[in-house]
Amino acid sequence: MTVNVGTLVGPAPHPTLSPAGRGREGRANSTLSPQGKASSTLSPQGRGQGEGWGTSVAIVDLSRPETPREVSYAALDASCDAVAAGLTARGLGRGDRVGILALNRTEYIEALYGTMRAGAVPVPLNIKLPAESLAFIAKDANLSLLFVDAAHRKVAPDVPAVDFDANYAEFLKPGPFAPVEPEADDICLQPYTSGSTGRPKGVLLTHAGQAWQIDALVKARRMTPDDRVLVAAPLYHKNALVWTKVGMAAGASLVLLARFDQRLYVESIGRYQVTRLSGVPTMFHLVLNDPALASTDKSSVRFIGVGSAPASPALFEALHRAFPNAAASNGYGVTEAGPVMFANHPEGKPRPATSIGYPLAGCEIRLDPGPDEGVLLTRNPGVMLAYHNLPEETARRLK
Repeated sequence: MTVNVGTLVGPAPHPTLSPAGRGREGRANSTLSPQGKASSTLSPQGRGQGEGWGTSVAIVDLSRPETPREVSYAALDASCDAVAAGLTARGLGRGDRVGILALNRTEYIEALYGTMRAGAVPVPLNIKLPAESLAFIAKDANLSLLFVDAAHRKVAPDVPAVDFDANYAEFLKPGPFAPVEPEADDICLQPYTSGSTGRPKGVLLTHAGQAWQIDALVKARRMTPDDRVLVAAPLYHKNALVWTKVGMAAGASLVLLARFDQRLYVESIGRYQVTRLSGVPTMFHLVLNDPALASTDKSSVRFIGVGSAPASPALFEALHRAFPNAAASNGYGVTEAGPVMFANHPEGKPRPATSIGYPLAGCEIRLDPGPDEGVLLTRNPGVMLAYHNLPEETARRLK
């Protein structure tokens, strides 16, 4: 059986993902205080996820910083079901494409997972693209519906829409929902490339491939339900999206910013006792130069994931000085490859600061001669099925 990736919300055990290497199977905390201390209350198990799962904090939503919102795993799971049922009520299901065009917020994650549960395919849209590029993607993907927020209504493509800030509540259909059971090659996600070498290309990622990668990364990164992951990069991008999927599957808490704001990012580290920082090099340069960092309690930070762009040895040295309890690593991924192929060494061998890591279990890597340092080839279960509607390009890239 292939797991529906939309159900990977909360710690193991999942239908096909083992809890090995994940630490404790459940967490018994109901809320995170501003200092990040968990209050202990046991609750009934959720959808098979483990003791205390239902009341564990899934998301600390800082999309409106003046009114932070904590969302439990039980509430998130119910909302994902309500999205799936809402899509089904509109006649949408297996294979239908559903776009998401919004800043980071809890509803974004609900729409992402709920769409997958309904058997439809979420298409995260780059919020930085102009209207004409968004219209191209909407047509290319044949979007049946678009989730959008108030900030992006004016550039939204001309397709039926559900507005997070207007009619989202009316769209939801609360109640239990039986997720669609996907076939191994069923598509669970269709991100688009940046279009830096031409038109953006839709990348078809399967449920089976994503389930493999999520499980491999939870283990390789040694994620546990006690982790609190700070996410501020945009959710349409693989950096934030991977951290979200891996954090959700581990039962960790996401501290989620609508967009990167260096002062809010810095303040959130101490306020919520964040254990893992995620972001791109530019973000971390700004964080390191923020005057508030010196007075922030950084003792909780154990891991810093830097990715999506080249990072210098000087940046890692500065991160080590600022966060002495944390290991900082250089991430590398390619959308077409799943996107992540590397992590820490399985035997715990030291990782040079700028190294992209050791191949994930089940991931084959080969470096062939070519321009610059060569051409990196990979074969792993997470590699895309194909480019959407581009058979010639698919044949050129997949051998």
